[in-house]
Amino acid sequence: MLVSAGFEITNLRALHFASRPGDAIWPWPVAFIESGTRRMESLGRLTPEQGETLRRLWAEAENNPAAFSPTPVVLEIVATRK
Repeated sequence: MLVSAGFEITNLRALHFASRPGDAIWPWPVAFIESGTRRMESLGRLTPEQGETLRRLWAEAENNPAAFSPTPVVLEIVATRK
């Protein structure tokens, strides 16, 4: 899309993180688990019991100082207009 809009991509970098309870980025996977499990329930991919189990296990992880979660990969794109 950028190229077709007249931009040249000058830098492209994949960024990924591992977050731990208390890190500033920790709410990102928390929100993903909350909304994702509810969405999967609505699609019939998880039962309500399975969704609740995942949310409970995630809540328990928040109290475990050794817990961590990888985040989805984010692309950092730098582009300049030609």
